[in-house]
Amino acid sequence: MTSSFHRFLLTYKRILKLVYEVNPSLLILITLINAFWGLTNLPVLYINKILIDLVIGNLGHPNWQSVAQTIIFVIALRSLIEFLRSFFNRYNNALTNQLIYLINNHLDVALGKKLNSLDIPTIENPDFQDKYRKVTRESNTRVWGMISPISEIPNSFFTIMSGLIPLLQFNPLIGLLVIVVSLPETFINSRIARWDYRDRDKMNKEYRLWNWLSYIISDTSQIYENKLYQTVEYVVEKLRKLQDYVFSIDKSMRMRRVKWRTLTDVPSWFLSVGLNSYFFILALMGQISIGLAQMLYQSSTTLANGFGMLTQNMAVIYKIIYLFRTTLGLWISSRKTWVAPKFFR
Repeated sequence: MTSSFHRFLLTYKRILKLVYEVNPSLLILITLINAFWGLTNLPVLYINKILIDLVIGNLGHPNWQSVAQTIIFVIALRSLIEFLRSFFNRYNNALTNQLIYLINNHLDVALGKKLNSLDIPTIENPDFQDKYRKVTRESNTRVWGMISPISEIPNSFFTIMSGLIPLLQFNPLIGLLVIVVSLPETFINSRIARWDYRDRDKMNKEYRLWNWLSYIISDTSQIYENKLYQTVEYVVEKLRKLQDYVFSIDKSMRMRRVKWRTLTDVPSWFLSVGLNSYFFILALMGQISIGLAQMLYQSSTTLANGFGMLTQNMAVIYKIIYLFRTTLGLWISSRKTWVAPKFFR
């Protein structure tokens, strides 16, 4: 567990350094916007509490006009916060797309320079080609995975704090209980990331063969040879077998994720039912207001959502950890001879 956490911190540091070198101003701005998003959860919780208590506490009030003015002010304040959140969400998406574009360009140049610095025997080695295609195939798809944890972790942190503060004020044990129940999801997400990468890593040769077979039947320069040697049906049959094999592995991975993540949701579901019943029963008994019960209910949900975001971001970083392992090992010369999968021999 300690070594995994150390790799997590080391990879997070490397990602942060890479993105900062590409465009520091965009990185800082995206991080601040996401921090603002998480931070505004807390005032929204309190505003909703005030609004509900105002309405319920003044039902039938003879001087309802003065109360209505306060209610309108509170609603306007909440709407202003929601408007700002909506604006910054759109603005953040635009900035993130810009940063992804810049990082894509940076990675393309870096991979091209590194490839051209290697010797020919290394480049022609099948094992190296498997690793290189894996990096080129996944590097761009991992760009969002590289930016997302960096920008979302401040959001996750402030979301957790926004949900935790009201619960701690009401009863610290409740906040601690929500945190403890959320911990298994962190462990399972890291395991799933490791299992998924392990299974995909085993299919490097299959992906390379898939690209080669697709090239044979889809590239116009191969048409004459295909017609001359009548190889299309043979290649199509091999390609379909390969597609079915890759699909079966991918299906197994997806079902595994569904099973384990559903299991980790069960404790959270029971806790949610128990806590929310407890809050509203206290309100029914007159020990707390309806507004406070609603705020505590939303706080527990916000806290769980914050931990969910945090564990998801950590899972993404764990995936990047294994991609970095491949990237670092990519430049090591290998003399192993590639052996085709059994069903292609």
